[in-house]
Order: sequence, then structure tokens, then C-alpha cells
Amino acid sequence: MKSIKLISLCLVLFYIPAISQVGNIIKKVKETTKNETEATVKPKDEKVTPNVKSEIDKDNSTQTNVKKSTGSEKLRERNKPQQNTTDKKTKPESTVQIADMNSSVLAPAVAWYSLLDQDHLYYDATSGYFRPHGFHVFFLPEKDIKGEPMNFNKYDSYYPPAMHLDVIDKQNGEKKVTFYYRAEPEILPAYKMKIDDRGTDPMYPAYTNLFEGSYDLKFYINDNHFYTFPINIEKISNKDPYSPVKQLYIMRGEWEDWGRIEFNSDGDFIFSHYMPEKDVKVTNQSKWNETIHYPFTAKLLRNGKVIGNYDAQNAQRILEKGSVFAENGRWVRNQNAFYAYPPVNRRINDNHSHDYVYTKDMTDGNYSVETEIYKPAGTIKSKYTFVIKNGKVVPVSRADRSQHDDKFTLIEQGPNYHYVKKIKN
Repeated sequence: MKSIKLISLCLVLFYIPAISQVGNIIKKVKETTKNETEATVKPKDEKVTPNVKSEIDKDNSTQTNVKKSTGSEKLRERNKPQQNTTDKKTKPESTVQIADMNSSVLAPAVAWYSLLDQDHLYYDATSGYFRPHGFHVFFLPEKDIKGEPMNFNKYDSYYPPAMHLDVIDKQNGEKKVTFYYRAEPEILPAYKMKIDDRGTDPMYPAYTNLFEGSYDLKFYINDNHFYTFPINIEKISNKDPYSPVKQLYIMRGEWEDWGRIEFNSDGDFIFSHYMPEKDVKVTNQSKWNETIHYPFTAKLLRNGKVIGNYDAQNAQRILEKGSVFAENGRWVRNQNAFYAYPPVNRRINDNHSHDYVYTKDMTDGNYSVETEIYKPAGTIKSKYTFVIKNGKVVPVSRADRSQHDDKFTLIEQGPNYHYVKKIKN
């Protein structure tokens, strides 16, 4: 009997905590259910919270959203790039004008004072680097084929400008390269041509390399060839194994055969001549174009009689030597004024200062300039002749448009210069 009571007591002790735990679980379930019910079901008199919209608010919100959506769509539509119906491979129409070649006052020609300038025709005698970076040109066409004023400075990113220069190998007729130019007016009718090189675009080169051979520089306006200037490149070698430069490429041209006369703003008579120099014996490859000075004298004669000299005569009337300079591998224009001779009734002092030969001294007659350049290998003598008639220098036939009908080889002197042919003595 006692064992039965003991078992019953144990069961009671085990059952009471279990009932308590079940009661707690039921209580928690009821509380959770109540909270969920209160969250979803509100009393009739309770106000709607801001998070829950009424039907009216929903309608208004829908209308507002529609309006905003419509405005945004219109804005996006307006800002949306229009579809390009043009073929990407098709270029836009060119804005470069086509010149009316008949609208020029005279046939266009490149000025010799830029063609004979070593800085306009830049050439590196060691590498063959050639850059014809700019020229002066006269009498460009004034109108295009539509009758509009011609603009030679027009830039078109898709098309080359109206002017270009082809370098032609005379041996085989091959075109080596094309340089493009734009031009803007200076003192009309002169224009300044400037090379149009466009960075790394191979169609618009900044330079080329030219080596031994003969070449024609052919100038064009659109497809119209209007001028030609020939050049030659000669190779000279040095077999000395210790020489820093094994060969030089010497550019040769018309400058070797011509001189130039002019009258400056003070009225002085000025004579210019070109000094080419070629010597492969150089001391440093980076200084291949070293400057070299040579003693020099010159006489100005009218009808065989000396009327001026360079350098000055001293008080004893002994002609003193001046100097000229050259740059190895290049050609340099030297210019000299002439002192009047004889120095009778002229100002002479201890500084051997003389009056120059002026425009007023250059009366009509047959003139010549005789030069002597004293080089270590010997004296180089040259003579240049010209005529003054009616107070003006008579142009050589090649510079006279009324006599020379080959427009490609005309000497365009401009209004201030006169080119005279060299005659070797």
C-alpha cells in the first residue's frame, strides 16, 4: 500500500511542472494572437495612421504618379539622342572650296624669296629629314567656282585644305609624299602658306625623309598644278672609321646659281648671295652644321667702272676684306651693303666709316657685282650682272611674265626683290 502511495506522489510531482509549462505556452500563444488581431483590426473610431492610405488618398496618389510619370517620360524623350540615320562610314559634305583659277589677277606663283630660304625648305643633312613648313605665294584665285570669296585658311576636320605640295621622284615619277597647306593673306596679293599637319594622322604628315636623288616640288590648288621647284640631293661619304658621321646628304637647288638685289628702307643698295657648304669631316655628329667664316670682298661696277665695294676702303684707299659665313650641309644667304667708291667728298674718319651706295646713285647703265671668297682650297670668284633702265632694275626674262610663258618655272620676285644670274669667272 505504501509503494502505491509513493508512486502516486511521484506522478503528481512530475505532472504539476508539465501542466505549468503547458499553461505558459498557451498563455504566450493567446498573447501573440491578440497582438496580431489588434494590428490588423482597428476600432471604428480609431484614426488611420499615416502609413495606411484611404481610398481617396490612393486615387490622388495614382493621379499624381501618372502626372509625374508623364512629365518624366516627356523629358526623357526630349533629351533622348535622335537616331542617326546617316551611315557612319559616310563623310559629311566638304566645306573646302573649289577655286576658280580664272579669278586670279595673274597666274599664281610661289615666291622665290621663300623657296630659296633654307629655313622654309628645312633639311637635315644627316638623317634626310625634310619639312617644307611654309612659303609665300602670290596671286591666288579670289573666287570659288560658285562666285564666293575664296578662303584658303578654311579648316575641315574631314577633308584636306585647298592647297597641297607633292614631292615627286624624277627618276620614276613616283609621288613620295603629299603635304597639305592652309594660307592666309599677308600684304596682298601675297599669302603665307602654313603646313597643315594634324598630329599623328598619316594623311597629314609633318615631314618626310629624302635621300640621294632628284625631286620636283609640285604645288597645287585643289587639283590644279600651278608651280614646280626642282631640288637635288647629293650623298657624300667619309671612309674614316673614326668619323662620327659616315655620310651627309646635301640638298642643292637654284640658290647656287642666283643672287638677289634690293633697296632697303634707308635707300641702301643691298646685294645677297647664297653660300652652300659641304664637308663630311665633322667633329661631332650633333654639330654637323657648324658655322664657318671666310674672308670676302665684292665690287659694284657700272659700265665697267667701280662705284662701290665691300668691305670698306681705308684712308689709304686699300680695300679691306670683310667676311661671309656658311653652315656645313646647308646654304646661307649673306647680304652686303656697298660703300661708295671712290671716297671722294665722302665722309672718312679714323673708323674708316664711309657713305653707302644709295638708290639715287644707281643711275641707268649696265651693272655687275664681282665677288671673291677666300677658302683654304682656293679663291672662288663669281659675277652677277643686271641692267637699270629708267631708274628701275630690268627683270631677267624668266622673271618677266610678258616674256616667260612657262608658269611652272617663273621666278616670282615680289615687289621688292630682283634676282640676278650668277656667272662664274
